[in-house]
Amino acid sequence: MNYKLIDCYVPNSHCNLRCEYCYVIQDGDRDSARPAFRRTPEEIGHAFNPSRWSADYLFVNFCGVGETFLCKQIPDIVTQILLQGKNIVLITNNGTITPSIEKLINLPDDLASRLIFGVSLHYKELKKRNLLKVFAENVKKIAASKASFHVSFNLYEGYMDCLDEIKNYCLENFGALPQVAVMRDQRNSMKLYDPIDMEEYKKRGAEFHSPRFEIECENFLVNRRKYFCHAGETSWFLDLATGNLARCYCERPYFNAYDDLNQKIPLIPMGRNCGAVYCINASYFVACGNIPEINYPSYTQLRDRPEANWHKKTIKDAIGKRFTIRDNKPSVLLLGDSISLGYREFVKENLRDVMNVYYPPENGRMAVYTLRSLYEWWRDNDWPSDMNFIYWNNGLWDVVRIFGDEPQTSLPEYEKTILRTFNRLKYLFPKAQIIFATTTPVLEELFDKKIFYRSNADIEFYNEAAKKIILSNGGTIHDLYSIKNLLSPQAYQDSTHFRPQVYQFIAKNISDLLLHLMNK
Repeated sequence: MNYKLIDCYVPNSHCNLRCEYCYVIQDGDRDSARPAFRRTPEEIGHAFNPSRWSADYLFVNFCGVGETFLCKQIPDIVTQILLQGKNIVLITNNGTITPSIEKLINLPDDLASRLIFGVSLHYKELKKRNLLKVFAENVKKIAASKASFHVSFNLYEGYMDCLDEIKNYCLENFGALPQVAVMRDQRNSMKLYDPIDMEEYKKRGAEFHSPRFEIECENFLVNRRKYFCHAGETSWFLDLATGNLARCYCERPYFNAYDDLNQKIPLIPMGRNCGAVYCINASYFVACGNIPEINYPSYTQLRDRPEANWHKKTIKDAIGKRFTIRDNKPSVLLLGDSISLGYREFVKENLRDVMNVYYPPENGRMAVYTLRSLYEWWRDNDWPSDMNFIYWNNGLWDVVRIFGDEPQTSLPEYEKTILRTFNRLKYLFPKAQIIFATTTPVLEELFDKKIFYRSNADIEFYNEAAKKIILSNGGTIHDLYSIKNLLSPQAYQDSTHFRPQVYQFIAKNISDLLLHLMNK
């Protein structure tokens, strides 16, 4: 079962609390107008039909700029979204708006069991306003219902003198310590809200044994752009009032989810084009699996306290795992010229059940073209960074002689480019075993030497040079040139390219080699 995440921005900055560290206060935006919704709750619910998002069900998070439940439409909208299939809905709130909480936990069991209340503990402000008892009673009501919850608080310097109070309050009322969130400076996400020493900050946060805090500290200021991000394919950022949809926080909307409630949502992954310095909400997006290579705990593992059963079974079953993007099969990347274009689909079919096969959307041409194109191919394609094998060749475009001139790429330049390409592949795919395929033979007699010509002597010369470089750097050689002894002129469809049955033969050899290496 495949789920996807929609992070819903509720444009309501009003709040019944006045926490000094509040992001809204940091932004000076406490009194913005109440949101005007373009659609009715029923229509908004329809917008969250999972089939529109190419999902089995959706994980939908509501978070107000201020207090989410002060937007009076929220309970009705949440209900309508829950009625769409098996959607899961999380409402981030401050735990004090009793009527809205009671309305939702009293929904029919099937709906209430798919609710999570993400309750933010603003301890000093609740204490100041004599609301600690109200907060605790509301969380206990949720705990006694079919719904799930988690309690978290933002760690900042102003709480350092009452951390023991917070621990005792949570243990007494909720059976576990709260989860801890890192408090950023809203005006500059490159630093914490307070000028507190980072090591001391981590030390105090560690007292709560919070996996969320550990992951957020680990992620803080870490650039993830080298990974392919599936935001825009598996998660989105939606303005709940207008329907404007963006792939993530760092870019403008690219689609409106309310214009046509039956239209499919375009799946356009972010790839490696993210404009953010680091993923400021990685404990949502990366935890759910937007970047498969980063092995974060799941969302529930970062929020639940299993000893107190904050997240009930329905929630654990639904979002206790990561997005389904790819399986755990080994992977191979095929790179090369038009000969590669001839065999790659056969290789993919041969290995369909045992290996994921990737390749660029175009001909790799000469060696320098492959070297130059690797950046765009890597940036724009979902190639896992933990690739197991690279099967690669360049040569036919390099040895070609045009108008009787020297080979298109001189031998020293070819050697230099082969080494640079090898090193770049190792940089991009450090775990991959690199296999270089020698360039295949040609039918020399079909060329016009005065205009456009390839010779097997040149191919052999360039192959030997490439083999020395690859082997001396720890790569593997697959000698495709040796099929010269098996081929008749009838095997060719022109001077260079083969008939389908020959490509099938080559593909079988490649597939057998990869299976052998995989099973070593």
